Amino acid sequence: MLGSVKDSLGGGWKVLILDDVTTRILSSAAKMSDIQECNVSVVEDLHKVREPLPLAAVYFVQPTSRNVERIIADFPISSKPLYQSAHVFFSSQVRPKLVDRIKESGSLLTHLKTLKETNLEFLLVDSRTVVTEHPDAMYRLMGPNSDSRGQASDINAVVSRLSTLFGTMKDFPVIRYKCVPAPSQHDLPGSEARATLTQRLGTALLERLVGMQGAGSLPAEETSELIILDRSYDALAPLVHEFTYEAMVCDLLENSLEGTLYRYESESATGKPETKEATLDERDPMWVELRHMFIAEVYAAIATRFKEFQAKNKAAKVAGTGIKDKDMGLGSMRALITALPQYHEILSRMSLHIQVSSELRPKVVDRCVLSWCEHHGVIMQVSSELRSITNTRLLTDVCCHGVNIMVSSELRSITNTRLLTDVGELEQDLMFGEKTSKELADFLAEHHQSLEVEDKLRLLMCFLATHPDKMSDEAKLDQWVKLGGLTPQDSEAILNMAYLGVGPTAGKPEASQKSGFFGGKKEKKEKRALRKPREEEDGYALFRFDPLLRDILLNLASNKLPTEEYPYVRPPSSASYGATATARSISGSGGSETSSTSSSASSARTRPVPGASSLSWAKRGPTWSSGSGGNLVSSGKRLFVFILGGATRSEMRLVHDLSKKLGRDIILASSSIESPRSFIDQLRGIALDSGQGSYY
Repeated sequence: MLGSVKDSLGGGWKVLILDDVTTRILSSAAKMSDIQECNVSVVEDLHKVREPLPLAAVYFVQPTSRNVERIIADFPISSKPLYQSAHVFFSSQVRPKLVDRIKESGSLLTHLKTLKETNLEFLLVDSRTVVTEHPDAMYRLMGPNSDSRGQASDINAVVSRLSTLFGTMKDFPVIRYKCVPAPSQHDLPGSEARATLTQRLGTALLERLVGMQGAGSLPAEETSELIILDRSYDALAPLVHEFTYEAMVCDLLENSLEGTLYRYESESATGKPETKEATLDERDPMWVELRHMFIAEVYAAIATRFKEFQAKNKAAKVAGTGIKDKDMGLGSMRALITALPQYHEILSRMSLHIQVSSELRPKVVDRCVLSWCEHHGVIMQVSSELRSITNTRLLTDVCCHGVNIMVSSELRSITNTRLLTDVGELEQDLMFGEKTSKELADFLAEHHQSLEVEDKLRLLMCFLATHPDKMSDEAKLDQWVKLGGLTPQDSEAILNMAYLGVGPTAGKPEASQKSGFFGGKKEKKEKRALRKPREEEDGYALFRFDPLLRDILLNLASNKLPTEEYPYVRPPSSASYGATATARSISGSGGSETSSTSSSASSARTRPVPGASSLSWAKRGPTWSSGSGGNLVSSGKRLFVFILGGATRSEMRLVHDLSKKLGRDIILASSSIESPRSFIDQLRGIALDSGQGSYY
């Protein structure tokens, strides 16, 4: 967009004008330095007062009436315009009415040199994940008030932005959607609309893409596959805490994060406290390598990379040995000066990740992980080596003094207060059928005062999924709520899981024949597994869970996804789809409840395949390690997944893992990215002001 504007006015320099939405879009994909390289001298807000500039103006805005009127106002008839010329780029499809309004403005037409649709109205989270930025989609589209008429405008808003992803990628997909059973008279309010939600979204998206195809913006035949899901396809994935580096940073350091910008306190070279900022994104190769690692492995990786860096970089060797300038020959000094820029940047990155991991450690690392790290000498090793280098004059302006010495007994007490790893292991044990109601009751009775409300709710929601008969009536639920020290408002969040297909089994024979944990006969220990843990030789108790998306993508990639459960919005027309071209399109919301699981489920830890395609637009920084990841050689059509109601960090990790394993270009799109905390907040509000419907 910016590179295509060739305007000699103002010496080739431009002013870039954005609205609120396009500001976030551009910020997710580029840094200010990237924008300045396109001869942009200043970036302005469309709806703020701006000074006239003798430059060409590039407008990147949404196609709304308010924005168009503001652009027209910048070029008045009776006075001097704010800018020498106008290049207007709309983020999505423009309504004919707005084009007519622009034509009516003679003064704007005089200065208008470009008028284009960019098809860019989504936010880039990473090279394989985008969001349409509709964080309230689950609340608005999957709650009790989600009647079909009320949903139309919300669905169109999502479709409008999602369609720009395919416009940008130049892909015309075959669209499939998750089919759910037809609603019954006992279902909660809004069940009919929820049952057809993914189908209606897929139909609206196809109509939009066909229009873009007719305009020549998309290929004539299908080039990719898209599967549309809503959050009910796997309501448990957002509840299970993901113990990878990226998930921990985004979930637990949210007060220090603003998007990808991380702020932290450190000491300056003079010993004074100061606030520093760093960006945690794919421009940082170390972040790319560490982000999907289990948190305990992060410490070992940092220590290993630091030792490798110290052994290879000449400046690091000098700093570590304390050799003085007078003891160095001319050749050694020349090598040292050559190595300094890379030394400063890489060591600065290492300091950042040691700072982040140190801040995370007291929040997530319990007895077992802490002992693992200390057994390997990870923290102490990095601490001592970095401190010795920090004290040299080479690094006083790069690394904050003692930035990594943040693990103290006081911080360890926070670990024991949160008990996050204990909760994480218990919730996964419940999922895999390794714990029963007795173990959960004992844990809540012992720790309910020290556990956070969010963690207690996650445990009870997982328990509801595995033991629905234990909450089959209001009295049983109240007993669990009281045991956890929760409020009636908290119990509403548990009950609202029913809107995602997870609810009590009131009236089932097995619920009435057996006594619950509270009172009655002591029942035998029974295992109720909802998932199978992934099989890995080096598996961790806190790193066993994978979302159901794994099986869906494996089956989709191997043409084994059942059409009864995942019908086509429109059957594929291209003969290149082979057997799938004859698959029938299923109309309506009926279909089989039986899910298909792949027999070839495999380890998420696989080696990268050389070469790839992805959404990686950002410029890369200097490579500090060969382990920072690579591209893929695509061995099939690109696969898209769209999850309405929010995706999780575990699903983001999974898409990266399967892209490497399958050699396929897989893109995850969603209305938002949800953490366990934000997901529970959504459940709290999903029926907050509906005044209708209770499961009991």
